[in-house]
Amino acid sequence: MDPVDKETGEKIAPSYTLIWLHGHESSAMREFTKFNDYQIVPPQFFRIVIPQAQPRAMTGIKGKRVPAWFDILDSKEETFDHLSEIKKNIH
Repeated sequence: MDPVDKETGEKIAPSYTLIWLHGHESSAMREFTKFNDYQIVPPQFFRIVIPQAQPRAMTGIKGKRVPAWFDILDSKEETFDHLSEIKKNIH
């Protein structure tokens, strides 16, 4: 989502980029809607990037596959080794 001039409606060069990672069981589209509806960040200054997490099995909800960056209850992920996988999904 690129910044837009409020008066002309034209896209303008952003001063900043905000990368927003949605929570588990959420989606990029849901977060995008929040940013648009509530004007959380002044749009004339920011480019907002909201990547979409891939569905993964979540230990805390009996293996149900939901969009998430990592499984918060998986003990092996306490080492932060999973961050390289998250990085691949974002780039």
